Amino acid sequence: MRSSYLVFFLFILIASLQAVSAQTTKIKEIEDFKLIEESGKLKIVALTTNNEEIDEKVNGSFMFSISGIDVPLNFKDGEATVKQQFSGSTFAYFRSSNQSVSTIKLYYLQQISDYHWPVKIPISLLLIIPIVFFIIGYFVRKLIFLFIGILLAFFLFNKGLNLGSYFEVLWNWLI
Repeated sequence: MRSSYLVFFLFILIASLQAVSAQTTKIKEIEDFKLIEESGKLKIVALTTNNEEIDEKVNGSFMFSISGIDVPLNFKDGEATVKQQFSGSTFAYFRSSNQSVSTIKLYYLQQISDYHWPVKIPISLLLIIPIVFFIIGYFVRKLIFLFIGILLAFFLFNKGLNLGSYFEVLWNWLI
């Protein structure tokens, strides 16, 4: 009789431990991600906390903001294909909408024949480059006009990064 209680108790204990371990493996948020090009398609890959390998536990639908447009991406084994089409070479920023603290990644998507090659741009450069130009322009006044001309040409002849999205990315990065 006593051994049957012991076996029953061990069975309940093992079953509850398996239920607890199954709950801890469920991923609710994507901690970090990167954009890759694979076989002509852009894919977002969920990374582990050490940012080196694919987190294959990520499965399901997650909301991402791609250049300000909310898009649901279906992850399977840590990978999701970006179905949004980009015309030509363009700037695009990616942000996970499901997180309490969002990670923003800025990419320049260089179009090469029929696919895009992603080049990651550190967001800190969006703040550092204008400050450096301002400091140089402060010491050499003629460079102020050159800086204004470069800035106007940049925002007039680019695709995907206008003044509004520039300040939105900077604001989200600072917060």
